[in-house]
Amino acid sequence: MPRVLRTARIFMQSVAIASLVALIWLDYHYLAIRPDKPDPALGMVYELNNHGSIVFLTKAEHFLMDWLFFGGLFGCTILTGMIYGAERRMRKATGIGQDRVSR
Repeated sequence: MPRVLRTARIFMQSVAIASLVALIWLDYHYLAIRPDKPDPALGMVYELNNHGSIVFLTKAEHFLMDWLFFGGLFGCTILTGMIYGAERRMRKATGIGQDRVSR
């Protein structure tokens, strides 16, 4: 079981890092190519504000940015912490990784 938890933790950490990289890249990409005024005809009415630089995104682009932040980055970080806590409790319960020198 500890091996499964370790694998799950590493996977969640990888997803969180990939989400962070994708979020940063998309943020800069959208700031470079999207209009700075809303365009309702194209559906670009969702505001992306990066330290005062404002551009407008479509609903799908806005959803992707939210998903990467809340689902990918934030969610995977929380799950990683939960898995790490379960690993620690399991190690403590089984005595794995503890000093077994008797005094």
